[in-house]
Amino acid sequence: MKAEKLLEEEWESIKSYLEITREDEERLKRLDEVLQVQHEEILDLFYEHLLSFKETSRFFSNRKDVERVRAKQIEYFKRLAAGNYDLEYLRDRVGVGIAHDHIALPARWYIGAYRKYLDLIMSRISRTFPPGDERLLLGYFESIMKLIFLDMVVAIETYIALREARLQEKEEHFRGIFDGANDGIFLIRTDYVIEDANSAALKILKLDRSDVVGKKCYEILHRSKTVCSEIPCTIKRVLEKGKVHGIVHTHYDCDGNAITVEISASGIRDSEGDIVKVVESVRDITSREEARKELERRIAELERWQKVTVGRELRMVELKEENRRLKEELNRLRKLCAYPEGDE
Repeated sequence: MKAEKLLEEEWESIKSYLEITREDEERLKRLDEVLQVQHEEILDLFYEHLLSFKETSRFFSNRKDVERVRAKQIEYFKRLAAGNYDLEYLRDRVGVGIAHDHIALPARWYIGAYRKYLDLIMSRISRTFPPGDERLLLGYFESIMKLIFLDMVVAIETYIALREARLQEKEEHFRGIFDGANDGIFLIRTDYVIEDANSAALKILKLDRSDVVGKKCYEILHRSKTVCSEIPCTIKRVLEKGKVHGIVHTHYDCDGNAITVEISASGIRDSEGDIVKVVESVRDITSREEARKELERRIAELERWQKVTVGRELRMVELKEENRRLKEELNRLRKLCAYPEGDE
């Protein structure tokens, strides 16, 4: 684990910073007998305290849980006053921190338990020494406090490291989904500043991430110096409606080439319910739009051709009808002319 490695590298420096000296180690060795004799009473009072609060008692669902953790605490007692706080001691403390993190014990309760632990130990130490030897007692108090703070340093560093590791894992998982998306995705703040862009978005614009992040969206996407006014602004509409779908815009790549895109966007809200960022999904539909326009052009040509050909067809029908009518009229006239000749 990263924290353990870092602590190992700086272990002696950390002990030196806490002013843990050889004299402290010798004092703690002399406390060993006192703590071993009274550890049962200390642990009884310690777990009585933990079990009296619902926030900490929920981590001990049954008696077996208490006994299991109690056994670990007995081992800790044996190490506490051993006077040898080497890397093996560090690794043992890291293991305890990992165990507490595994059960999702919040650091506030973990550190709070240390306070109770320290109080119980110091009260037992004070009973051991006769009155009037306050200076000697103070020396023992200082030594035990230094050791408890050393343990707290390890605990806090372990907690932080484990949480950072989980956050990094989640971030890498999100980044994998983010960059693996086929559509371009922009993460834009409400002040129009682009906070992030995935690989597909950068490919559409033919830009690097450093060219985009931190810049205003209208500067990068629309090559404009002002917020969009002639076209519907996605950010404004999301702030008004929460989300939008199917908006068609014209964006421009780094060479100034127009790109027709279809945009869907939604807001990311904070704990108060206010939109603080906008996720904008961009699909390049330039080819689709060009095909649509070409289809519309061809349909228009067909319609014009149809009008011409249908007009010709109708004219032919009219001519045929006119021709038929003329033939009928001619035949009628011929018949009229033929009757007088037959009479003669």
